[in-house]
Amino acid sequence: MVLSLSQQILETIERSKQILLTFRQNWSVDAVTAAVALAAVIERMEKAHTIAVSGFQLPANLKFLPGAEKVRPALDSMRKFLIKLALRNTEIEEFTYDIVDGSLHIAITPRKGFFAPADVGTAPSEWRYDLVIVLDTPDLESLGSFYVEHPEFFYSTPIINIDHTTHNEHFGRINMVDVTASSTAEVVAELLAQWDPKLMDETVATALLTGITAETESFRLPSVSPKTLSLASQLVSLGAKREEIVANLYRTKTVGALKLWGRALARLKQDSLAQMVWSVMPASDFEKAGGDTADVIGVMDEMMGSIPRTRMALLLVEESPGGAVMAHARTTDRQLDLRQLFSAYSLTGDRTAIVATLTGKPLAVAEREVVDEIRGKLLSVRI
Repeated sequence: MVLSLSQQILETIERSKQILLTFRQNWSVDAVTAAVALAAVIERMEKAHTIAVSGFQLPANLKFLPGAEKVRPALDSMRKFLIKLALRNTEIEEFTYDIVDGSLHIAITPRKGFFAPADVGTAPSEWRYDLVIVLDTPDLESLGSFYVEHPEFFYSTPIINIDHTTHNEHFGRINMVDVTASSTAEVVAELLAQWDPKLMDETVATALLTGITAETESFRLPSVSPKTLSLASQLVSLGAKREEIVANLYRTKTVGALKLWGRALARLKQDSLAQMVWSVMPASDFEKAGGDTADVIGVMDEMMGSIPRTRMALLLVEESPGGAVMAHARTTDRQLDLRQLFSAYSLTGDRTAIVATLTGKPLAVAEREVVDEIRGKLLSVRI
């Protein structure tokens, strides 16, 4: 009998002993909530698991979600180093160890006879995790340092890949990629409903509705379907805290953050042919208004959602007076890959969101350079 995709995922989880849940380094609220919801269900299955994301810091507006505080910013030791000693000729009488000048010294006294160098061997142990669940991530490279530092682990360990984007590279052993879904949270909700609708309690429902709300910009984007609205209604009926979600996602900006938004929007520029919008923020803005870069990143999402026919939003931020300029870019255009558009610069991120670094250039010069470079590339891929 051929198992359905949801049954394959369930059986794979049930067979696993240690599960790693992770998502792209340049994460979204959708990714966090999908992981937290799925982890809550895995915990009820009494499966050992860890949620870890490279460099993750929990933002204040998601601290209301139970389980979000468990997301770790780094991976613990991934495997042990084994020292093997053959006992075919004798047994151990005594075992001691010491650290001398930065080296581990192990002393083993045989009960009789002696140990020979040929009796000693070394080997790495198995990986700490025997299953990886990757959520809301188009490719393994988007995992950042996790993948860079442990490529062998990701190639040798079974991966369940759950996503909703068309540019997902289907890198998993099992791929649950639904491009008709509004969000990865919606994909996870459908998965849980197929397992057992009773798995979605108030905590899980709240996490999933938070992800759907954030990814659809409060149900304003074209990705919202009748299925999405029906699911949202079901989640509310299951106890999802809609008012708390709205309050934390949209009503938590400080006066300093709002002042920074005003400064960014006051300098907003648009190129209708290239279908891009951008703004600049000198270091003096942060000194006068207070707040930091994290307070204004959301202004790009506002640009994308409020200005018609906008393929890309760009915000150039001067880190300190005369210091490096950080180019923050976002796109919802499935035909664009920001990593290719900004390939001339040192960057981190994935195809939908990147941060590029420009050093040794005043903000005005950096603005001209980046806008001219990206504008030319956007015009070459106009739709």
